[in-house]
Amino acid sequence: MSEQNKKIEDALRKYLAGEELKNAINLAEFFSASEMVYDGEYEMHYKNELACYINTPNEQDKQWGIWTVGDYSNEHEGAPVRCE
Repeated sequence: MSEQNKKIEDALRKYLAGEELKNAINLAEFFSASEMVYDGEYEMHYKNELACYINTPNEQDKQWGIWTVGDYSNEHEGAPVRCE
């Protein structure tokens, strides 16, 4: 696991608990297993291309989320996550 991807898991473990933490950690592990890389801010990259954004929990906002801007469902052919 890259050091940057570990930062996602660290933030999730610090601010989440229970089922929400379990689901979030499963997703973070999927990112790592799929060779997706976190830039340390918001961006997740797959094969050096922006795939999506992730908001990790922090002191001001305990929520986390993932999003894309626009419809990129066909842009990353072969990406481990697909929009259907």
